[in-house]
Amino acid sequence: AKENGVETGVLELSTFDGGLRGMKARKAIESGQDLIAVPESLVVRIIGDSPTYPSKTLQDVVSRDVWKQLPWYAQLALLLIAEQHKVAVGEECQRDEWVKALPKSLPTPLHWADDQLMDIKYQGIVNSVRTQKSKWRSLHASIKSSSSRPPSESEFFHACELARSRAFSGDYTAPLPKEQFFLLGLLIACSEQFNLMPGGTAFFGGALVVAALFGQSLILPKILGIKHYVISPYIDMINHDTKEASEVTYAPFQKSFVVVASKGYQRDKQVYISYGTRSNDQLLQYYGFVEKDNPNDVYQITDLTAAVKQFLPDVSTDQVILEREKGEGGPVSFFTPKGLDAETTRVITALCGGDSGKASALIQDIAKEERDKMKSVVAAGGSDKGKTAKEKEAEAMMKTFAEEKVKLLDNVIG
Repeated sequence: AKENGVETGVLELSTFDGGLRGMKARKAIESGQDLIAVPESLVVRIIGDSPTYPSKTLQDVVSRDVWKQLPWYAQLALLLIAEQHKVAVGEECQRDEWVKALPKSLPTPLHWADDQLMDIKYQGIVNSVRTQKSKWRSLHASIKSSSSRPPSESEFFHACELARSRAFSGDYTAPLPKEQFFLLGLLIACSEQFNLMPGGTAFFGGALVVAALFGQSLILPKILGIKHYVISPYIDMINHDTKEASEVTYAPFQKSFVVVASKGYQRDKQVYISYGTRSNDQLLQYYGFVEKDNPNDVYQITDLTAAVKQFLPDVSTDQVILEREKGEGGPVSFFTPKGLDAETTRVITALCGGDSGKASALIQDIAKEERDKMKSVVAAGGSDKGKTAKEKEAEAMMKTFAEEKVKLLDNVIG
């Protein structure tokens, strides 16, 4: 990493309990200290909604027209595949060490058999994973039809998973050219020294140039709403903790992506960053893990009509649809640790004839029914005999996921 300009003086890659890989503190770290800095030349990045077609890298992999239509994570996936191919055939690659360290598979529900997926008894995940598979197959088919050397479906899926789980996004900021600032300062100094122009004129002209450079780098991209999607080697090996405030920022003068510690760490302790606000649904589907006591977790009710009809059998689907259309909520209802979302609470109250007490009791009944489903997932299982390692891993993940949903619903029920 050092030979490529990566500054990781206080961090090192380590393996923790359960075989989890991540970064640990090589020595004591203070809050506000730089943890790692990665030069932008080393990252894999997509800039804007219509990024430049990398013809030299991908001309045999995907056509220009199909490239433009791909979502950001599929574009990043193809760039990753190109890097992996370089390493595989022994071509020179500055990301060689990092590419070899990337995980060979992720323990996500994308790889579960359909009957395993149904065993989770949580329709939100079932629907999302099925949609994901269908979408990614469609993307791969479009790439395959436009290419003389397309990746295999499994290769593309894996690269998409790496992109979804390792990339971060944000407002794009262009690098600030230190060399131009230096030359500008030198020009102003020479103008003063040799009376090439009045001092006030030189300073005023310099100020205009500085303002233009800052505007081009920092202000214009924000006005235009330009975003970038970035996979940064080594930063992507730092694990997630919602409670962490440390995030990745771009340092335009350094032309590097930097992580600054939001708190102190003792030597040999694992260091974390936040991947952002993620529910356990998102973490399981795209990252392959579940965060315990996740304050951002939700419990989805994908079929409100079915949930309500268990306790109000006279309610029709049309009634629920019509009542939903009066509000601004989406098609999915959800519990948070604080209770049911406000829009669904309004709908249920209306279905209960405006009786808020009756509505509260119904919401409690729905929460208890869903909790019982999750408890049955926790209690399921039996002998591990004859099960593959991946089946055991999936079953353990399901149970952890269900346990966290039970906790959430316990908070709702009180």
